[in-house]
Amino acid sequence: MIGGEYIGFNEAVYMSEKETGHRNCALAHYLMENRCFPPGARLEDALNLYFQLCSIEVNVNSAAVLAATLANGG
Repeated sequence: MIGGEYIGFNEAVYMSEKETGHRNCALAHYLMENRCFPPGARLEDALNLYFQLCSIEVNVNSAAVLAATLANGG
């Protein structure tokens, strides 16, 4: 999807987000309470995915290629 450009994952950022993302957890609970998640969704799984996505490392060129790929239907 990124045309051979650089993409990485920063484990330290993931762990930091997971340990200190209290506001994100509170917002997720609020969204769950207001039925913004599909039935049967697990809040912990959604939060872990969010924290993982926050930990992806790309450079500007990679992000641009990814955005263009998604904008053009994949």
